Amino acid sequence: MNIKHYKIKSGITLDDIKKEVKAKHIPHADNGTWVHKDSVYVIWQTVAEDITVNVAFPADLSQWNDFDFILLLDEDFGQPYTPFYSEKMVEFPFLNKVKTNYSRFLESLNFMERDYDNRRY
Repeated sequence: MNIKHYKIKSGITLDDIKKEVKAKHIPHADNGTWVHKDSVYVIWQTVAEDITVNVAFPADLSQWNDFDFILLLDEDFGQPYTPFYSEKMVEFPFLNKVKTNYSRFLESLNFMERDYDNRRY
């Protein structure tokens, strides 16, 4: 099971994102520089036990990509959830749960869509 890649839909503004996030009661905050230095807004969701997906947004949304602006964080250790980022990902049930819930969360956001052309990583 490979990690699915996502992108922000064309024509979406930061105000559109904030409006949906607030309507869906998704945790959010200004800033988000722990994800990326250019972040001005961040949302997060627990995807499995103490693993959260943090999605940050720069002021210029054309700069957004799912490699630089998404961080899966192991809250117990305060660091990236390394199995998700391993180049030679070894499948195991907990990781599969993380990946499934990661995709469910991103697919639940109306401003996101799958990036089938993603070839950068």
